[in-house]
Amino acid sequence: MRSLRALALLLAGALLLIALDRAGRAVVSALSLPLPGSVVGMLLLVVLLHFRIVPPFIVTPAAELFTRHLALFYVPAGVAILAYLAVIRGQVLIVSTAAAASLIAVLLVVGMLVERNAE
Repeated sequence: MRSLRALALLLAGALLLIALDRAGRAVVSALSLPLPGSVVGMLLLVVLLHFRIVPPFIVTPAAELFTRHLALFYVPAGVAILAYLAVIRGQVLIVSTAAAASLIAVLLVVGMLVERNAE
């Protein structure tokens, strides 16, 4: 019975994450925002968690599963890079600059959050 409850929580969390992703994509499409829909979906998740509309125990099992298998999510990106290699070659400086800026931004935000939570 316990494993059935765990499976139900995993499915509920996964469905909620997928629904939020779809909702984020719909918002981006409707408002013509220059953001990825998945980012807007994750912002919606943060709002729902912050205001305790969705309790964390619902999304935790699915989030942990996705995090454990995160490397698999890079496969489509790698395939896309290989498929569009000719296009990317012409934009190496722009792509490299964007990748470096993204890396620095993530490191800064994570560092600030870790310091903030350590206090």
